[in-house]
Amino acid sequence: MKTFDVLFVDEPVVDLKVALAMKKYCFNSEDDIKVGDIIKCPAYKRNLQVIEELSKSYLYFNFVSGILKNKIDHPKDAAIKELKLGPTPDIAAAFVVYGERIANVSLES
Repeated sequence: MKTFDVLFVDEPVVDLKVALAMKKYCFNSEDDIKVGDIIKCPAYKRNLQVIEELSKSYLYFNFVSGILKNKIDHPKDAAIKELKLGPTPDIAAAFVVYGERIANVSLES
């Protein structure tokens, strides 16, 4: 399982400095997801843009601090959702988000 930072976007962000300054969210995935992928998810109004694959995998995050971790040690900790490429099944797991890769854009520094 890999952990990725993503942005919620209406239009792809191509400037890396701009992307890094925006509010980031994270997902875990075992699928072939790459930096630059734009993923359309029926669960969200805006598309996801993958901006970074983290060097380490994480299971949880803290809602207040945003710190990523692998054990729950605070009441505001929650599980990182899994992102799967493909259609949403009729019975979907609560912590899984399904989506379709619609493009890949390069981030310029």
